[in-house]
Amino acid sequence: MKTPEPVIAFDIHPTRIGYAVVSKSGPIDWGVTRLRRPPLQTSKYLDRLVAELCRLWQPAVAIIRKSRRDRQRHSKVISRALASRGIPVRKVLDRPVSRPGKGPTKNELACDLARRYPELKHLLPRKRRLWEPENDRMHIFTAVGLAILFSPRTGKKEIQIGQVAE
Repeated sequence: MKTPEPVIAFDIHPTRIGYAVVSKSGPIDWGVTRLRRPPLQTSKYLDRLVAELCRLWQPAVAIIRKSRRDRQRHSKVISRALASRGIPVRKVLDRPVSRPGKGPTKNELACDLARRYPELKHLLPRKRRLWEPENDRMHIFTAVGLAILFSPRTGKKEIQIGQVAE
């Protein structure tokens, strides 16, 4: 039986990008990269990052959270780099769930992923206080969550966060 190819997911923010490569057995590679370079150098850096991840893992599909304006440039660079390597890109809509406050928090989801995959447990930051900035490592958990929630069976190009795949 052929082993399924991994899925790669990107959580894109203006100054940092979290990524995760997830196979059927769980996460196999993850990381966060900071983007403190001029735009042209950032584009070249992102192209090299995508090239290296694709060379190492040969992902079947890439997932990118559909971005707002402040992240659009990074999203386009990553999408083009993946498409040039023949990897289909799926974009996930970043819309709030219809009833805010009813679902689990981002920290609770990260704790659940750390319990499910012990190899991520050491990356779990302590729960932040309201006035503290989000820890960079939370982007790894967001990317892992996107990759796990993604279902290639849906056949949809865009999937809304919180939407149940049919």
